[in-house]
Amino acid sequence: MKTLTLVGLVLNMIGTALVWRFGLPRNDVNREGSGALLAYTGDTKMQRTAKCYDLVANAGMLLIFGGFVLQAVALYLPNGTRHP
Repeated sequence: MKTLTLVGLVLNMIGTALVWRFGLPRNDVNREGSGALLAYTGDTKMQRTAKCYDLVANAGMLLIFGGFVLQAVALYLPNGTRHP
């Protein structure tokens, strides 16, 4: 089904844009291998912003996964064309 494939592609595009803008969720690993000293400042605005970024990034990843699932389902559905 072309419609299902198209919806899957649109979900992939939206999800990719969200992940590109907000980054991958839960980026807790220090890729440089060095330690960091963190001081808790109690900045609730920064905590809300970080939580929002995680939420949107997770939504982006779900949209990408959902788009792949829709494309896979569309691959195995009958085409819908009738042969005489």
